[in-house]
Amino acid sequence: MDGFDGCCFLSNVQDELKLQTIDQLQQKLLRKLLDDEKLEVGASVGTHKVLKDRLRNKKLFIVLDNVTDEKQISLLLGEAGKELYRQGTRIIITTRDKKLLDKVVDGTYVVPRLNGREALELFCSKAFSTNPDNMAEYMDLSNKFVDYSIGLPLALSGIAVFCGLKIVMRLQFPKIYEAGSLNVTISLALMPDA
Repeated sequence: MDGFDGCCFLSNVQDELKLQTIDQLQQKLLRKLLDDEKLEVGASVGTHKVLKDRLRNKKLFIVLDNVTDEKQISLLLGEAGKELYRQGTRIIITTRDKKLLDKVVDGTYVVPRLNGREALELFCSKAFSTNPDNMAEYMDLSNKFVDYSIGLPLALSGIAVFCGLKIVMRLQFPKIYEAGSLNVTISLALMPDA
C-alpha cells in the first residue's frame, strides 16, 4: 500500500482462533508487518515491547476483522496499544460489539445500512455475477431478500452468494435440483446494532 511501510489484514479473527492459537495469529501479524518470515515471537504477552523499536520505525496499516474480545485486541496489537506504533500508523478493527473499542480507539465508524436501491444492486451483483441473464426472472425474490436483510451489507452478500449458487445449480444440474437431492442450509444471524 502506498504511504505505508507494512500492512496486514487479519480476516475473521474469531474464526481464525478456532484454527490456530492467539500466539500463532500474533506471529503471523508481526511477521507480515515487519516483513520477516523467520521471526519467532514466543509467548504472546510482552512480545510487542521486545519489538517496540522495530514497530515504531515503520508506518503501518493494520486491519483486525471480526474481533470479539478485548484480550484479542491487546494480544494482537500489544498491551501498550497505539504507543507502540509510529505516528501515522492506521489500525482498523471491525467488531459487532462497539463496547470493545471504547478503551482502544480514537474514533468509531458505524457502517450505515444500504438504502433499497443500493441493497438491490449489491444483492444482484453477488447473486447473478455468473449468470446475469436470470436477474429479471428472480427480481421479486431478490426484493424479498433485500427486505429480509434490512440493508445490512454482510447479510446481503451472504444471502446473495448462497442464492447465486442455488441458481447455478438449478441451471447446470436440473435433475439433481428437481429431485430434491441437494440439501443446503444457510444460517444467518442478524445482530441488532450495538
